[in-house]
Amino acid sequence: MQILQPSAVRYIKLGPGGAWLERCLAEGLVELGYENVPHELATAGRWDLAEQSLVAEGRSPGKAKSFIREVRDFYAQGADCLWVTIGQGRLWWAFAEPEVTALDQAGRGSRQRRTIGGWSDKSLTGERLDLARLSTRLTKVAAYQQTICQVGEADYLLRRLNGVEDPLVARGQAAAKELTPQPVA
Repeated sequence: MQILQPSAVRYIKLGPGGAWLERCLAEGLVELGYENVPHELATAGRWDLAEQSLVAEGRSPGKAKSFIREVRDFYAQGADCLWVTIGQGRLWWAFAEPEVTALDQAGRGSRQRRTIGGWSDKSLTGERLDLARLSTRLTKVAAYQQTICQVGEADYLLRRLNGVEDPLVARGQAAAKELTPQPVA
């Protein structure tokens, strides 16, 4: 069986309040806004100039640095980065092509990456990733106020995606079995 072993795991909010979610899921896209960060500077890796342009527009240096970190993540992560998002009561995951394309269409992000094989809301064993069945340690990432962040519970997420039982649950079940009286023959 295939096992997911990504180099990195990132949560991405697909549009303000998830406004681009349905289109991105349907079309196999990962979209990012930040239209005030020029695509040419991002493609060239000129993060210093991109950050300076945000500060010149009136952003605080700290906020500009934070925005640039997200845009850099979007451009720099390879095809082996696992992207996750939350919507429609489920967790969705995908890998994305490394190429970033600039967009100039109203109601969309200003740049996109194509997913490799589309978005999935199922584990590799076919279990649907309903939020109600996932730990809030993981799902709280949807409360992130900006757009892209590392997933703090990446180990838990990967166990769920790969269909691997949580070691704590396995130990608990083994202990309960040990304590359960066995029928006398």
